[in-house]
Amino acid sequence: MRLFDRSILAEVGRNALLLTLALTAVMTAVLLVRLLGTVARGELPADLFFPYLPWAIAEKGAMVVLLSTFAATLLTVQRWVRDSEWIVWRSLGVARARLLLPLTLFALVTALIVAWLTLIVTPYAEQQKDRLKALAQSRDETETVVPGVFRESRNGERVFFVAPQGEEAIGAFFLRQWHDGRQIVVIADRAEAANRPDGRWLILYNGSRYEEGTAPLAFRVTAFASLALWVTPPTVVSEGQRAHAMDTPLLVALLARGERFAAGELLLRIGLPLAAIVLMLVALPLAETGPRATQGAALLVALLFFFAYTNAISLAQAYVARGRLPFAAGLLLPHLLFALLALVVAWWRLRRIR
Repeated sequence: MRLFDRSILAEVGRNALLLTLALTAVMTAVLLVRLLGTVARGELPADLFFPYLPWAIAEKGAMVVLLSTFAATLLTVQRWVRDSEWIVWRSLGVARARLLLPLTLFALVTALIVAWLTLIVTPYAEQQKDRLKALAQSRDETETVVPGVFRESRNGERVFFVAPQGEEAIGAFFLRQWHDGRQIVVIADRAEAANRPDGRWLILYNGSRYEEGTAPLAFRVTAFASLALWVTPPTVVSEGQRAHAMDTPLLVALLARGERFAAGELLLRIGLPLAAIVLMLVALPLAETGPRATQGAALLVALLFFFAYTNAISLAQAYVARGRLPFAAGLLLPHLLFALLALVVAWWRLRRIR
């Protein structure tokens, strides 16, 4: 490898690593705030906060690497132009097209890293997130109540008092809740937890139900031998959510059977690595500006190109998942369109420089 190739690859790689660390730190801060809000709302137990956070970060890893490497390439070429280093290499006989060789090599390495993240790491991270979510949702209010202590539910609509006896048996059950502005009190000698297809239930035995009436201090009392109380509804998971957590070989098998949601998810996992190659090639004409041009303007145009490109891939994924576009067309159209746009930008830049 020549000195020219080593110098540009070393600088681009160093900038990409620094940008990846910086964007990861920013993303971690944003996810911390979001997850703290989720914990405050009672949607995620506090003890699952730190186990959940790394998988939430890993899920965004492919997009972070893609943006970091694209910005690193752009900033490196801009520095070469700004510090006249590119002029020195040109005076030594290095053609402009010679830059494409190290940038293409760097783009291929980036595409392999992004492919590893999208095909392997992201599905596994989604599986771990779903496992932690299922664990959090399986904990109904009765499991968090301390014997002999009144405990309020997460949404503030119920107050429980239980005396646990074994894994599924609950004794001395007390419940107070509000429904349509009216107070309801339920007392039972014992209860049993039951998991059903429609959610988690409590079966109460030998108790009474007191429902507040319209008149002051008026209650309707109902005695019961057994009463089923719905505690936790089942989690509804869409096809798209299930596809995010599926392993890539399973998605390929589902695609062969004609499953549209699998085609859309597979398009996204393959599309991001392909985008890495196109983005690296468009960074050169976008960064090579004139001496009087504003560097920030080129960076803004590059960011708009990046977000338009990734949104086009997401749009193609949605159309393929809904059956409005064939898989091959949805996979190729965004990349061909933006590759053509990159060629137009390169041609326009060459005309202005000459």
